[in-house]
Amino acid sequence: MRVSPGTLLLGVVAVMFGLLGAYIVQKNMQKPQPVAAADAPQLYTVPRASMDLTAGRVITMGDIVIHKLTAQQFRDEGLPASYMPRTSDIIGRTLRVDLPKGSSFDTPVFYPEGTGPSIVERLDPGMRAVTIKVAADEAVDMFATPGTWVDVLFRSEEDDKEDLPEMTVSLLEGVKVLAVNSTTTEMRNIRGQREARQQTSVTLSVTPDQAVALRVVENRGTMALALRHPDDVDANAQFAGMTMDQLLNRPVARERIEVYRGHSISQVEFRERFRANFDPEKLAKQNLNKQAKADPPANADAVK
Repeated sequence: MRVSPGTLLLGVVAVMFGLLGAYIVQKNMQKPQPVAAADAPQLYTVPRASMDLTAGRVITMGDIVIHKLTAQQFRDEGLPASYMPRTSDIIGRTLRVDLPKGSSFDTPVFYPEGTGPSIVERLDPGMRAVTIKVAADEAVDMFATPGTWVDVLFRSEEDDKEDLPEMTVSLLEGVKVLAVNSTTTEMRNIRGQREARQQTSVTLSVTPDQAVALRVVENRGTMALALRHPDDVDANAQFAGMTMDQLLNRPVARERIEVYRGHSISQVEFRERFRANFDPEKLAKQNLNKQAKADPPANADAVK
C-alpha cells in the first residue's frame, strides 16, 4: 500500500501533538516537593526612650526609638510582660517618673490616660501655690507653660485719693509656673472707662512672703509675665520700678505752696516725693532770705 506524503506528514504531526499532550499531563500530575524553609526567629517590637525623659513630659514621636528583639534577647533583658509595644499607646501620654535613655515604656511610668501631675505633686517643700490673673495678651503668648520660669510685673493704677502714681515694678523674680488655667472675659475700669479684657489664670509656685505680696496688690493694678531663661533663675535684675515720666525723661512735676507773711507773698516749689522730708516754714524763711540778698528793699523797716 502506497502512503502519500500528505498522509505521512499528518501522521508525524499527530504523533508530535500526542507526545506534547502526554508531557503536559505528566507535569500537571506531578506534585511539587515542599521545600523546607529555614525557621525565621520571631521578632518583638520594643519602643525605647531616645533620650533622658523627665517626669511630667508629654511623649512625642521624637522621644521614641524602635528596637527589634528576638525571644532570647527579650528574655535576657528581662522586659516585663506589661511593656507597651505600640507607639500609638505611648504618644501623648504624660510621664509620672524620670525615664533614662534606652528604657522601655511600661504602664506604671505613665499617669492615667488623659491626666497629668497635680499641683501638689509639682509644688516643692516650703512653697505655696497662688493663682493670679493676667491679661491674656500679657501671658507671654502662652509660652508660659507649666515648668517655665517667669518674672511677675505689676503696674499700679493711678490713685489721686491715696496719692499713688501709675508705676510698673518687677514684683516677683524667678518664680515657677505650675499651671495655666482657663481664660475668662472680665469688665474692668481702665482710666475711667469700663472695658472688656480677657484674663488668664496662672498658678505660680511662690514663697509665703511672695504669696502675701501678690494678695496685697490684688485689684490694685494689672500683672504681666516675663519669660525667664532657666539658667537665669538665681540672677536678680535689681529693677526698682519706673514711671512714664522717668521712662521718657520728662521733667518731674513740682508741687508749689504760697506763704503769706504780712504784705509779702513767697512761693516754694519742691518735688512731690520729698514733701514729707521738708518743713514748709523753714523753706519759706530760706526763700525770703534769698530774695532779701538778691534785691534789698528801699526801706529796711518794711521787712520784718
